[in-house]
Formats: sequence, C-alpha cells, structure tokens
Amino acid sequence: MDARAEPKASAITANSESQAAMAQLKQPPQPRRPSYIMLANMTILVLVLVASGLVPLKDVLFAVFASAYFVAMGKFVYPSPTKERPPSVFPKNRLLGYYVGVAGIIAIPFPAAYILGSFVKGDQVAMTSAAPHLFLLVCQVLTEMTVASMVTAVSLPVRALVPILYNSRRLVTLSAWLEFEFARAPSDSASFQWIMFGRGLATVNMAVWTFNLLGFLLPVYLPLVMRMHYDLERLSKEHRS
Repeated sequence: MDARAEPKASAITANSESQAAMAQLKQPPQPRRPSYIMLANMTILVLVLVASGLVPLKDVLFAVFASAYFVAMGKFVYPSPTKERPPSVFPKNRLLGYYVGVAGIIAIPFPAAYILGSFVKGDQVAMTSAAPHLFLLVCQVLTEMTVASMVTAVSLPVRALVPILYNSRRLVTLSAWLEFEFARAPSDSASFQWIMFGRGLATVNMAVWTFNLLGFLLPVYLPLVMRMHYDLERLSKEHRS
C-alpha cells in the first residue's frame, strides 16, 4: 500500500467523523414532554412531606441550594457549547432503563408505603427517619424532569450534577435511617415484622444508591459526560470557524 495514501485515508476518516458529529448537533434530541400526572403526583408528595413536618429544614434548604447551584454552574462554569440540546448519553439502552426502573421502585413506592404504614400504626419516629430520603429523591426526579423538558440547552455536565449531588446527600439521610432501624426495639406501634421490613428496606436502598454513586455515576457516567461535553465544545468551535 502506498504510504502517501495513509495520511489521506486518516484525513478522510477524521473528516467523516467530524461531519457525523456535526450532523448529530444539527439534529439534537427533542425535549421530552413530561408526564403531567407524574409531575403533579411528585409535586404533591413533596408538599405533603414538607407540610407534615417530616422533612428537616436542612434538607429543604439543600434542595433550594441545589437548584440555585445548578443554575449557576450552567451559566458561569459549564454553559452549553451549542444552542441545541446535547445528544443523549445512553440512547435506547434497555439495560440501563431496567436498572433505573428497578431502582426507582425500590426508592419511591416502597418508602412511601412504609411512611404511610408508619402513619397508620402511629410510628412517628419511623416516618421522620424515612421521609428525608424520599423527599430528596422526589426533588431530584422533579429537577431531572424539568431539565429534560426544557427547550433551551442545558449542558451535559450540569445534567450529570443533578443525580450526583442528590445521590451524595441521600446517602447521608440513608445512613441515619439505617442507624435508626437497627437501634430500635419492638413496641406497641412497631411489631418485630414491621421493624424487619424497615431494616430490609433501608439496607436495600443504602446498597443500591451506594452502588449507583460509586459504581456508576462517578466511574462511568461522569467521565463519559465530560468527554462528550468537550467533544461538542471542540466541534462547535470548529463549526463556527
């Protein structure tokens, strides 16, 4: 093979990759329409948890701070390199979809049922211990739904910050919940079976969300997001020039 043909072939390949990437930029994914029923249910759940006094003020302030932090990071540190929405990080990944679905069931319906059951039993302390985790996760979901439905571009690093920041904070609340469950003894408002259910639920959530942060978000998701962000930034500069 002619050695002079190799640089030409490399240049053609690089040019093809650049054109493919720019085509992806020109045809960005459309904003998702949020499920208004789900959005309403999540909002009602947040309001009920806060109004009932089950969520500490520090967790409410954290949610407010997180929202302001995401806006500041998107405006001053990681602005979107293009006016279009960035491409999906994991397009049509069924395995990831199953994982997110199972984790969501473990983290929202079961804790909500546990809090409701504790209310019926008059187990106020159990409600207070489980509520912060549920509140923060619902706030995370609401934030992600809002970002996904926005027409204006939100950069990939800011999108990644939402689950990372909330997951990190929820591990603190899960640790407190777990400590409470293993420290208490059966009482009139909490039978042995109910306590074991609470312990199992807190343990499973702690395991799932520890893995989610340390086994997926930080080592897999974040590096991929940053690489895609800087690739988009580079291609956008090349396109403008």
